[in-house]
Amino acid sequence: MQQARAEITSSEFVDWIAFFDLELNEFNRQDYFLANIAKEVCRTRAKHPEKVTIKSFLLKFGEKKVVKIKPETREQSAAKAKSFFGLPLNLIRKKR
Repeated sequence: MQQARAEITSSEFVDWIAFFDLELNEFNRQDYFLANIAKEVCRTRAKHPEKVTIKSFLLKFGEKKVVKIKPETREQSAAKAKSFFGLPLNLIRKKR
């Protein structure tokens, strides 16, 4: 990391990150080649091989989806932990 800091500026580093983000979200020849191989392998085992298309095997690129997680209370997280770990460890007493 120290070598990278010494050799490139922060703006160059940001440019490289942007470049790799663009490059990884585009199709290239290898993507279609590997998807075609996967399609042909699938067709050998499919009931209706004519219905298998290459679109099923191409990766779908897009924007990252942000998932908002609702914060839980201390009691809720404790209850989850007890229900997950409690029974196998006999920490929860069953009512009789």
